[in-house]
Amino acid sequence: MGKLKDDFTIKYNTSGAIDENGNYLLLLYPREKGASYQYLQMTVAKNDFHILRVSFDDIMGNSTVLKFSGIKMNTGLSSRLFQFQPPSGVSVFKMP
Repeated sequence: MGKLKDDFTIKYNTSGAIDENGNYLLLLYPREKGASYQYLQMTVAKNDFHILRVSFDDIMGNSTVLKFSGIKMNTGLSSRLFQFQPPSGVSVFKMP
């Protein structure tokens, strides 16, 4: 996972830098030209800096809101959870 500063210009939300719970409200503008959205709105927890919410409107006018809760860090997940096993009968092509 990359660093946000490499991919975005980050600013505090002009309508208020914090929400009613004291969490930080940020606007992330993509550095890459041609992104399918103008900016992301991100809510970051004041105590542990976990991302609580991300929202954006795409160029077609569709709104997307992602809310994160029950965040647990470093819980010892098995590496098997991150291994892809294609279903039988499916062709798998290696990239050149």
